[in-house]
Amino acid sequence: MLDLTPTKVDPELTSRLGQIVIRWSSVDAWISALLATLVNGDHGAMILITNNLPTATQTRWIRGLMKLHPQEVERNKRVLRLLERADKLRGQRNELIHGLWDTTDCAPKTAMVQTINLERSEPVRSRLVTIEELNGLVVQIDEWIADYIKLGHELGFPRHPGKSESIFSK
Repeated sequence: MLDLTPTKVDPELTSRLGQIVIRWSSVDAWISALLATLVNGDHGAMILITNNLPTATQTRWIRGLMKLHPQEVERNKRVLRLLERADKLRGQRNELIHGLWDTTDCAPKTAMVQTINLERSEPVRSRLVTIEELNGLVVQIDEWIADYIKLGHELGFPRHPGKSESIFSK
């Protein structure tokens, strides 16, 4: 039987996990800003609308909206690759955020994280999490944000309604 008693997790692990959470909120906001751009909406209003909407749903909507512009297929491929990376990163983040953490019989500065996902071939999975792994995810999220900014600057997103330049073009 699974022990649901909270476990003491090393502060270095929880600090990295906190950095993942903080950085991921930026990813969520940038995806919402991209969606706002595609519907020519106000970014502030879109954040209110999407605040309780899963990022996976927003990216699905973005993909659908991009299909409405087949003349921009080459340009959109670059954005879609970026969204695919976000999907993979979100999966890793979700496992850490929603998983059950246990340090019983674990080496120092490690923890077992158990996740349940009925859409996987292996619905219940446990894996060892290390500081190095969490550091790697922090770096990957930072790289995604930097790539979003670079691509947004090149392709003109996100932008405010009625504007043609990215907010990054200032």
